[in-house]
Amino acid sequence: MKKSKQPLPAASRESVSGKRPKSNYSLLPVIIFLTGTGVLMWLLFNTFRLPPTSVTETSPTTNQVVTTAPPAVAPSEPTEALKPLPAATRQKLLGSWQRTDADYAIEIRLVNEDGATDARYFNPFNQRSINVAKATFTEKAGGAEFFMELRDVGYPGSTYTLRYDEPSDSFSGIYFQAAMQQSYDVSFQRLRSQ
Repeated sequence: MKKSKQPLPAASRESVSGKRPKSNYSLLPVIIFLTGTGVLMWLLFNTFRLPPTSVTETSPTTNQVVTTAPPAVAPSEPTEALKPLPAATRQKLLGSWQRTDADYAIEIRLVNEDGATDARYFNPFNQRSINVAKATFTEKAGGAEFFMELRDVGYPGSTYTLRYDEPSDSFSGIYFQAAMQQSYDVSFQRLRSQ
């Protein structure tokens, strides 16, 4: 007996017409991913890029090339040649000192031969010690000069540059308030124990 031929399954209209079947896959997530990756790479590149050392422009009025350097950052401490202080002078500088116009205080606990200083700074308004990033004493023009840099909340690089006056046993100089970019004349007197 002859086997009857089974009819072949009907081909879909799409395969017959040469069109591909419709996909449920969307390109939107791929586009979002690639865009996000590109933005992230751009941010990373620009974050770690060094600032230009100079800018070259052509002046529209004279057609001359003008090169300008970026503004110089002021040094955080004096750049004059520094000398260490004699031991007798270093001993006189130890103690607690209070600003004459307010209750701000500096406590100098140690002055090393190289001028490195263990100092603390106190703000009377928040009753705590402010972080001292750097404190040094040097001999300049025959006297002791004290430099202290503060790095703490509300003190983003504020500095004191004070000169010690031995006859009056006091400090006077400049306080640079970095947050406000202003300088003030200040002086400190020794706090005597009672």
